[in-house]
Amino acid sequence: MALAAEGIDVTGARQERRDGAPRRPGIRALILAVALVAVTGGAAGAARSAPTAPTPDPVGRVVVTLAPDIPHGRLGALATGLAGGVTLRPLGDSGVAVADADAAGVARLAALPWVRQVRPVRRLVPQLSTSVPAVGADVVVAGGNTGTGAAVAIVDSGVDTSVVALDGAIVAEACFTPSLPAPGCPGGSRAVTGPGAAVPCALGSNCSHGTWVTEVVTSADPVLGGVAPDVGIVAVRVVGPRGDPDEGGVLQALSWIAGQASALGIEAVNVSLGTPETYAKGCTDAAWQAVLDPLTAAGVAVVAASGNAYATSGLSFPACMDDIVAVGATDGTFADVPDYANTAPGLDLLAPGGDDCTGVPTCDRIDLPDGSSVSGTSFASPHVAAAWVLAAAAHPDFDLPRLRGLLESTAAVVTRSSTGERFRFLQVDAAAAFVPFPDVAGNAFWVVPADWAKATGLSTGTGGGLFEPDSELTRAQAVTFLWRFAGRPTPTTPAPFPDVEREVWYTSAVDWAAETGVTTGIDGLFEPDGTVTRAQMATFLWRLAGSPTGWASSGFTDVPASMWYTVAVDWLAANAITTGTTPTTFSPDDPVTRGQMVTFLRRLAFTPGAFAVPPPDLVAY
Repeated sequence: MALAAEGIDVTGARQERRDGAPRRPGIRALILAVALVAVTGGAAGAARSAPTAPTPDPVGRVVVTLAPDIPHGRLGALATGLAGGVTLRPLGDSGVAVADADAAGVARLAALPWVRQVRPVRRLVPQLSTSVPAVGADVVVAGGNTGTGAAVAIVDSGVDTSVVALDGAIVAEACFTPSLPAPGCPGGSRAVTGPGAAVPCALGSNCSHGTWVTEVVTSADPVLGGVAPDVGIVAVRVVGPRGDPDEGGVLQALSWIAGQASALGIEAVNVSLGTPETYAKGCTDAAWQAVLDPLTAAGVAVVAASGNAYATSGLSFPACMDDIVAVGATDGTFADVPDYANTAPGLDLLAPGGDDCTGVPTCDRIDLPDGSSVSGTSFASPHVAAAWVLAAAAHPDFDLPRLRGLLESTAAVVTRSSTGERFRFLQVDAAAAFVPFPDVAGNAFWVVPADWAKATGLSTGTGGGLFEPDSELTRAQAVTFLWRFAGRPTPTTPAPFPDVEREVWYTSAVDWAAETGVTTGIDGLFEPDGTVTRAQMATFLWRLAGSPTGWASSGFTDVPASMWYTVAVDWLAANAITTGTTPTTFSPDDPVTRGQMVTFLRRLAFTPGAFAVPPPDLVAY
């Protein structure tokens, strides 16, 4: 396939002007987003572990990633003197470059000791969609948290600064098109920064995409206000004159943004471009990882659209990468996932995206201040990018993993009716209002799970409102956690344990646990004040999940094959709910702390496939 053909593939993208087919009024949203789509061939919707690079033309453009032990600053010097007319263009200081090379040149590049990866440039396409009150942003903004002082970077087709609702929002502009057939930035350049650099392309059908995404994020329109109406916008154009996105441009843009993050206050980048092909969450790419790492170090979140390929078992690239927050879409009811929106295990969040309007005369879309009406995951993703800024302002001491966990922990649950799978729907008002336990801070492994336990009501803390993560867990506390996790069902039969008093705080939990077989007691007693061991904890969780069988051995050397807890530990390990106390040991007799217990529960809540019975309502991807 051609590496960088003119024109653009708009498969899966959906948009409509106001003079198009009529629609139901109602979806009001502004989103900050950047979408990256690589057209690499293959069937849309087939999940794979890593993106497959397209086959290069006899002469084409490739992405070159430097070996990790080579200083990035040497790439320019190393690029000089390459034989055979190979032209290497470094993308800033990212350790990534694009090159023009024939097959022989590609082979020479790949053989160089300082090169980690060579692959063809992907062709990119935009993706579109959604709303503000549905995610609670209006409540946050009404409370005075409007995004002031922060910025979101929009890597897209450029931004039309003449749109009245965007007046004063643009704080910086840039354009990068290093791997298009010809320079595509204003003035005939491949890279330009400064005022006017992100002026939209003019000849393609997707040239308004970046403006639409920006309006969703930060419009000052009094009726159709954005998710974060006072946030600054760093507009980065990565398309040529006809709207053809440039993957090399996106990589260079991300590298540039990392360098500008501190000075410009950039807290999130949204990418609403993605491949029509889909991959399992956890896909990898050396060039992308090289530009994502500096953003992570700078505290900048990268948010991407899951894609519009009608997939139920995979996400578009780059949303499939672990370091990127992957966002799918809800339909116009905010209570279901439209057919077009890609979902898969590992999808981080849903946000409003609008209905699937293909061939439908009346459907919900997002109305924008400039008169456009749009729908798609491209607009769901920006909701999250803008919401990220609001959540960060409410919790300035939270790092990236904790903010990501907070947005997931405070989300509502939405079921995709076509598959029965449950996903998490953004509720930024709940995230902004969240008050953590006072003794939960830092970056310990249990911090995000402790926030989740408080946000979901699984834990109300101990005396004085503390969580006490290092305290050993009692059996009464353990079954109370499990009972709340199960939805606080009302038991019908009192537990047969004489040491469980009636009308104490854990009575209903123990009654439920005994009635459902989660606990069978210890020699006729429950021992509510006894300490829970790791073996007992594994068994409690396994029984809660319906006692699933058929798991391979955990491989832990201290878990014999014939113990009463063996199958439970095998199940925990197979579903990554435990990784052991060391790679080879489980330590079944060790006590469980409160921090460890909520960590196990959170992992279980994010693993619906671990259940042999219908999981509780709290369980979702």
